[in-house]
Amino acid sequence: MPEALKRVKLELGPDAVILGTRQIAPSGLGNLTGTPQVEITAAPADTVSPAPRVRASEGAERPAQPVASTAREQPGRSLKAPVEGTRFAAQGGAGAAPAPNACDALTRSYYIELVQREVAQELAQAISAEAAELARRGASREEALKLAVRKRIESLIASEDGATRSGPQRIALVGPPGAGKTTTIAKLAAHAKLRQRRSVALVTLDLHHLARNEPLRRYAEIVALPLVAPNSIAQVKDMLGEAQAQHDLLLIDTCGVGVRDQSRLVRLAAMLRACRPTETHLVVPASMAGSAQQRVRQAFAALHPTRLVLTRLDETVGMGAVLNAVENLHLGVSYTSDGQNVPFDLKPACPTHITNLVLG
Repeated sequence: MPEALKRVKLELGPDAVILGTRQIAPSGLGNLTGTPQVEITAAPADTVSPAPRVRASEGAERPAQPVASTAREQPGRSLKAPVEGTRFAAQGGAGAAPAPNACDALTRSYYIELVQREVAQELAQAISAEAAELARRGASREEALKLAVRKRIESLIASEDGATRSGPQRIALVGPPGAGKTTTIAKLAAHAKLRQRRSVALVTLDLHHLARNEPLRRYAEIVALPLVAPNSIAQVKDMLGEAQAQHDLLLIDTCGVGVRDQSRLVRLAAMLRACRPTETHLVVPASMAGSAQQRVRQAFAALHPTRLVLTRLDETVGMGAVLNAVENLHLGVSYTSDGQNVPFDLKPACPTHITNLVLG
């Protein structure tokens, strides 16, 4: 994606309008490696609507100053053609299709702005139509878009979570490898102990990879928290019962499980049933491709997640990815994370904060 965006700005100028992106099937070397590609449709800043798309063909020379151009970039190939409407392809990511033609100028302007911020096609269409309606009712152009985005976000924010409530709570974090579960656990623990003055204990359910528990052990030592590490389902019940008798908040870290590793997902589900968490938060990077997020949702459905933690906001190309992730994962957001600093780079989900992130 970054490579394609650079080419857009180089070809069409720094103010080029991103009209849409979509995932395309890998070909050539990409077909061998299975690496996904993304196609970006763009136009010059003064172009209101995209012209029909035309596929490029090899060998055609580009005019000196075309209005726009179309080219699909693949490994080892350079395509040029004098046509209207621009496509750029790069490795990674996925997003929205081109803007719809059957809409008025105001709705279309909202749509283009949202797509430039990496909001997916269907979501951008719905929000832009609602924003245009609010503008017609008297809201200013900028305020109408903020209201429409905020309304969409308010329905996607989780209710108050256990980390901010009093009374005994068991909160488990699950997700794919590298999603940021352990760092998020450390941030939650620091918030709960240092800011809310709660009694906290950490629990790890990664039974087979002791080395992976070292970061959590270090966090526990730094914040002076007990770490419970059961070795079997029977120990889970006994040790968590003892820990809960002394601490009102248990934060449960789990091993990262790949979406195709069904056997480990089954074992983790059994461990969680023994833990009996009051909440289970699915931790997913906001920068993860939409199709991958959907596969994560399907794979982890057996663990019955109740909340969503979005990490790596600092790695997203556009903050519209936050909206896309929530739509893909069908869970209310509890926290967002945009860095590694403990405990500062973790924020409770807030409609105003996320709206400002999306609209910049």
